[in-house]
Amino acid sequence: MSDIIEDEESVMRGEGWKKAITLKWISIKEDGTVLCQEYDYFSDRMPCRTRELGTGGPMCGFDHTWVRILKGKVFWACHLHQHVNGPLAHSLGTLAQSYIIPPTKALEVCRETGQSPPPTLVRLIKAARITKGRRRRPSDIK
Repeated sequence: MSDIIEDEESVMRGEGWKKAITLKWISIKEDGTVLCQEYDYFSDRMPCRTRELGTGGPMCGFDHTWVRILKGKVFWACHLHQHVNGPLAHSLGTLAQSYIIPPTKALEVCRETGQSPPPTLVRLIKAARITKGRRRRPSDIK
């Protein structure tokens, strides 16, 4: 039995699956404040409910469950039963912390996690790049 678990760990870890992960999620409040919310996901809090020995046996549990971030979304898998669920809702994770970050840093977080940036964030970054005042064109100078 221990050989099965060791093989499972090497295969799953090699594919990017973990027992616990933290997902940074970017959200924007109505007043334009950019928040970075960190959600923790633990595989032992999401057990596999497939019953052993057909319908009469005990549930599989969490010995063979794993979590992974893929394209900014969290997926859950049971290695023993070979099935995957996802993307998971944020409510299944634990909100570890929430803090304000600048829009440019938020865009970097989106790129790191694979999350598509919210359209409001893109507008905030473009607005910050526009210089105050209008420069005169060379043809306007006399």
